[in-house]
Amino acid sequence: MRIREKGCFSILADLKYTLPTRSGIRMMHRDRYTAESRFMQLSINPREGDWSLSISDGRTIVAEAVVSVTWRDGAGQSRTSTLKNVSISTAGSPELFSEGQHITLRPDPVDHAGLEISTETISPDEDPFCLIRTSIGNRSGEPVYLERFDAIGRADARRPSNRASREPGGAFAGSNPEHLRFFGQGWQSWSFAGVLKAGEKFPRSRLGPLSGPMQLCWGHDHPRADGRFISDFFGVLVDVQRWEGLLAGFLTQAQAFGRLELDLSRSPHILELWQNLEGVRLPHGESFLTDWACLYWTDLEQAEPLRPYLELAAATAGVKKRQDEVSGWCSWYCFGQDISAGRMKEQLGWMRENQRKLPLDLFQIDDGYQQNIGDWDQDRSRFPEPLSGIVREIHAASLTAGIWMAPLIALPGSQLMREHPDWLLKDHRRKSIKAGYGWGKFFRALDGTHPAVKEALRTWTTRAIAKWGFEYLKLDFLYAGAMLGKRYDDQKTGAMVLRDVLSLIRDTAGEQTFLVGCGCPLGSGIGLVDSMRISPDVSGSWRGRYKGVSLLVDRDPGFPSAWNAIRNTYYRAPLHGHWWLNDPDCLILREDGVELNEIEIRTLATMIALSGGVVINSDPLTSLSGERIDWLARITPPINRRPIQPTFFDPDLPPVVLHHMRGAVGEWTLAAVFNFDDSPRDMSLDCALLGFDADDAVFAFEGWDQIVKRFSGQSWPMGLTPPHGVKLWALRKVSDGAQWLGDSIHISQGSCVSGWNVEQGRVDGRIEARREGKAKIWLNVPGKIRAAALDGTLIDVEKVQDEVVCLGIQLCEQNDLRVEWD
Repeated sequence: MRIREKGCFSILADLKYTLPTRSGIRMMHRDRYTAESRFMQLSINPREGDWSLSISDGRTIVAEAVVSVTWRDGAGQSRTSTLKNVSISTAGSPELFSEGQHITLRPDPVDHAGLEISTETISPDEDPFCLIRTSIGNRSGEPVYLERFDAIGRADARRPSNRASREPGGAFAGSNPEHLRFFGQGWQSWSFAGVLKAGEKFPRSRLGPLSGPMQLCWGHDHPRADGRFISDFFGVLVDVQRWEGLLAGFLTQAQAFGRLELDLSRSPHILELWQNLEGVRLPHGESFLTDWACLYWTDLEQAEPLRPYLELAAATAGVKKRQDEVSGWCSWYCFGQDISAGRMKEQLGWMRENQRKLPLDLFQIDDGYQQNIGDWDQDRSRFPEPLSGIVREIHAASLTAGIWMAPLIALPGSQLMREHPDWLLKDHRRKSIKAGYGWGKFFRALDGTHPAVKEALRTWTTRAIAKWGFEYLKLDFLYAGAMLGKRYDDQKTGAMVLRDVLSLIRDTAGEQTFLVGCGCPLGSGIGLVDSMRISPDVSGSWRGRYKGVSLLVDRDPGFPSAWNAIRNTYYRAPLHGHWWLNDPDCLILREDGVELNEIEIRTLATMIALSGGVVINSDPLTSLSGERIDWLARITPPINRRPIQPTFFDPDLPPVVLHHMRGAVGEWTLAAVFNFDDSPRDMSLDCALLGFDADDAVFAFEGWDQIVKRFSGQSWPMGLTPPHGVKLWALRKVSDGAQWLGDSIHISQGSCVSGWNVEQGRVDGRIEARREGKAKIWLNVPGKIRAAALDGTLIDVEKVQDEVVCLGIQLCEQNDLRVEWD
């Protein structure tokens, strides 16, 4: 299989230096106003309020859209206010892009019903962004109830007589549907993320109320027709022939949850970008400020095409970079709720005794220590001594102590639900809202605006951190606090509530506590959590199974399975390091009690390791085989860097994850090529995709099968890859002198080498593996080996091919290698 050649497509990055660089704000003619930056032109009709957006080569990418606000008055009548008959000024907020075109639009006169709308747009000079934000002021004399903000709205929404047939106002112009791909995602950690073709259906769950609240933002169903897609927070529509695309979304979810909707079944292709304001009450004299809507025109030839948007969102949310490496162990996938002090101490004892072999950093106690879901004191029948005691033992083993909590849900039968029914989120009939199904029951959501709930959150957090001594807090099922419902404070959207709850927990726990978000709407956690679960739960089967049965769940996009976890980890890998450390969920390595075969476990381990994020195992360590312990050791410490994904937007091409590495042994490329299909796949890739030229001669070491090949020419054969399999290559240009080709020490294939000095007929290397155990290294040596020694002791040399040799070594934390040849 070949990859496209770079020269076949329009490359926006190349155009940046040849297109006109004029910018400014001007009247094109009587009824059109334009803001022109170096990259984009925003055209506004002041009388009718519609707007269009073009890129610098003249193509229109959004046409005849409107900004609108839908709301209800005190009598319950629904109204839609648009920016009609606007006055335009060039004043703007200084907090984003001081260099650029700032426009503020205000209706003249103020809306007859008393709603005062002011919309601000920014077209920065240095990047192809267009940003839109609206302030909604209530001057009606009575409260109003806000329902919806449309940034890319419906062109005839201003005509009430046409409300039943009104159409969206955005259009992605000039693209053949056969060339279109759409990256979309659901609203929280466990929701689907992936790239779809124009004629496909958006994946959805068939489990109804069992999983609906977990998967559907605000209870809205997913589209069912071919070619109709959604994406929460942000999505990307790309043309794989031009190799460029439009990202549309929001910079934050501080004020409300936003959604991109796309209909590729129509011509022109229709898109909407809007926020659900959930009917929040806006009293007379007060204002509501939406989040920034964002349109970004991206060149997919860039190594990280989403990077400018992700960086801007991070800066807007106030992300503080945290570079901690996290590797450890979690109790959930091996023991579930069946945990006890004795069982935890058994695993902890093994970790303490085997630290030199497997140097993990974290010991996390998951669900099962507490009295009930909602009652977060410890269960004395399972943990008779205070949890502070086991925390001291964790610390004595030089490990970070972690604990799990789901602070925004409660189970029927819990003390919380019996004694505090007023703490629960209610529906319009004042009945408690079911937030999903788990633990054999429909659990309920808490109202995060209730003063007593806030105090309980402080109490639970303080007990876990200050009293028990944990410094790693995993917060689960967070979406429940953001569900639609009747709240104690009816001026808060679900996004506001969840942001407030996470801020409260962060302030209570302190900056020194590591917070993990899980089951969390992504935008709500930016800047507040240190790591974020980016996938559904993993499981011991490739596809979904419930008690051994696949009916209804095997293709469910959010049901626990290895495949769902791998897919989301791949498609959310670009978030790592920008917003948080990615948490791809746990690695399962065991052979007993699971349906995953060896190939699938390798694929899971490779995706977790090369996605760059957190590495946490969840197997009974005391019974894990020596080989599988070695596999875990090979992916720790985590690489903790973001990969390059050159085939990310085209599902017709094999998924590729790259890391361009540099270290003491020179430069090399770590490349994982995946086969997600259910049948074998014979794959080849264009060398340019992997960062090489056709005239390069390259050593290729496959890290799992431990074979050495040579690649050259334009197309490189990756070989027949089994179903659900992966080929893991370390690629190095052939050079004179001794070369490190690969190893079984660490998946990075060379980062463990801290020194490498090649002289005539000799090489001296320093290996810092940070662990003990047996390992192998593969070298290319330009001559007949005379001697090889590790720490002064001679070691055996196995000839593999021509000048390639394999050395078996015994690792300690630091080793000195010497190889001599004639």
